[in-house]
Amino acid sequence: MLSRRLARPLGIALAVSAALSFNAVAGETTSVLAVTASVAQNCLISTNAVAFGSYDPVVTNNASGAALNGTGSVTVTCTRSSTGVTIALGLGSHAAGSTRRMTGGATGAYLAYELYQPSAATPAATCTFPGATVWNAAGSGLFTPSGVADWGAASPKTFNVCGTVPRGQDAAADSYTDSVIATINF
Repeated sequence: MLSRRLARPLGIALAVSAALSFNAVAGETTSVLAVTASVAQNCLISTNAVAFGSYDPVVTNNASGAALNGTGSVTVTCTRSSTGVTIALGLGSHAAGSTRRMTGGATGAYLAYELYQPSAATPAATCTFPGATVWNAAGSGLFTPSGVADWGAASPKTFNVCGTVPRGQDAAADSYTDSVIATINF
C-alpha cells in the first residue's frame, strides 16, 4: 500500500496527465501567419571638396600657361539593385549664366571654373583634363552611374568630380570659394 506521502503527489500527477491527454485529443486547427515587409529604393549622397590649390595668374596660369586642375568626389549609397539613378551638380552660388565662379572672401572678385564628369561612369573612374562633359543638372550634364550592379547599403560608390580653373584670368589676390549643390535622383 502506498503511504499518504506518496499517494497525494501521485494523484496530482495522474490528474495533470489526464488533463493534458484530454487537450491533445480534443482537436487542433491551424492558420498561416503572413509576415511581410517592403524595401523602398533610397539613396544618400555625400561630397569631398574640389580643392584647386594656388592659382598664379602672373606666371603658371597666365594666358600662355596651364589651367589649374583639381579633383573632388561624390559618394553615393543606394538600396541594393537601385535603378534609374542620376547625379546632378548645380551651377554654384556665384554663377553668371552658365559660368561657374568662385568669389573672393575679401575682394568679392570672381575666379571662373568648371566641373566635368570623369572619363567613365564607373566608380573611381579617372579624371582627364580638360574634361569632355560638363557636369550639371540637366540633359547630357546629368551623370548616370554604371558598373553599380552590387550597389547596396554596405557598398557605397565613389565617383570623381573633375575641376578646371581656366588659364589667363586676371584674378585678384584672395581666397576663393563656391558652394555647389550635389543632388541624387532616384
